[in-house]
Amino acid sequence: MHTPTGPGGATDVWVTAAVTDDSAVATVTLTYDAGSGRQDAPMFDDGAHGDGAAGDGLYGAAIPAMPAGTVVDYYITAVDATGGATTDPVPAPRAMYSYTVALPADLIGDGTIDDDDLSVLLANWRAAGHPSGGDVTGDGITDDDDLSVLLGNWTGAPPAGAAVPEPATLSLLALGGLAVMRRRRGCPI
Repeated sequence: MHTPTGPGGATDVWVTAAVTDDSAVATVTLTYDAGSGRQDAPMFDDGAHGDGAAGDGLYGAAIPAMPAGTVVDYYITAVDATGGATTDPVPAPRAMYSYTVALPADLIGDGTIDDDDLSVLLANWRAAGHPSGGDVTGDGITDDDDLSVLLGNWTGAPPAGAAVPEPATLSLLALGGLAVMRRRRGCPI
């Protein structure tokens, strides 16, 4: 399991695994690949690595924050005291768990930051925070700091009906408007 489930670009991802064995567990390793080759990270059951209480059989390790849009694949290998090994998922490394690092402020998770995300943020304005409600910064409230992050990462098109004409089109419209005004006044062009 990894948390957060839809991480943003500035967020480490904690991976945890419940590991038990008839003999003692020797090592638990997290292997991840963010596109530049596999990296190994030891997992610990010490209460200090996102793993709950020390000695509870839950092991944890972090995958460092990655840029938005990065696809991260990972799997876990556990080795016991007799040298027996197993992976999770079982066919790893042929099959792995995966997540995609979300864009900051992509509140609906569609891969763009647009008017739909803005609607979510505004519907939760000044509400005590939960990330899906617009608290992008994680400070506990949806406010102008969250709006600033959203607008600074805007990737969507302008809202429907808000098309912006090219400068040449504006010039032609202005000339046409002048011509209509002159004709109404009776002035020759």
